[in-house]
Amino acid sequence: MYAGPTHNPNLFCRAAIYGGRALHPLTVKRRPTVNKTELLNKLSRDGDERLLLARTLDRLELARTRNIPACTGFLSPQERASVENLLSASGHPAHLFYGGYEGAERTVCAFLPDWLEGADWASDPDSCPVRAIRCTWSGVSLSHRDFLGAILGLGLDREKVGDLLVGTACATSWRWRRSPAFCFSTWSRRAVQNSRPPPCPWTGWSPRR
Repeated sequence: MYAGPTHNPNLFCRAAIYGGRALHPLTVKRRPTVNKTELLNKLSRDGDERLLLARTLDRLELARTRNIPACTGFLSPQERASVENLLSASGHPAHLFYGGYEGAERTVCAFLPDWLEGADWASDPDSCPVRAIRCTWSGVSLSHRDFLGAILGLGLDREKVGDLLVGTACATSWRWRRSPAFCFSTWSRRAVQNSRPPPCPWTGWSPRR
């Protein structure tokens, strides 16, 4: 049976990125302020990318001005590349990409105050918004496509859902903390109901740390 990776904050520091180099312990370097409008005009290729970059700059500014942790929603690899270009043009502010486990494809970009280290942030449920949940079932074959289709069918924002790893009878996903739990319950039930043969016994989603 597929067990899936678990949320392990001890792996976190190896996933932290600062200007392309491993960052441990996390340090913060203050950089000169860069004009937001100029950056967006220069780096945005379309309206969607401009909105993504603007929101990222807002999170960076929040972390700097209020001295609290702030992060984006889950980013696709393409969105992450856009954010990396933005941060490079912004003077390489201290940041890290984190998806709940080492090697995650979909990650959030987090900006932390200088009093908070990455490993402490990842292990603090009040600070880190990334949550792991698991669904198990029996008697039917389900694929990544089944679960992803259920997500889109619910109208759930893709930025609220991280990687989705599906095994023989178990699926593990990472979600944004504020995403309603009932959405994921409905999501997994719908994936089972849309499969063939008919629905099987289902044990539901359970949170994982």
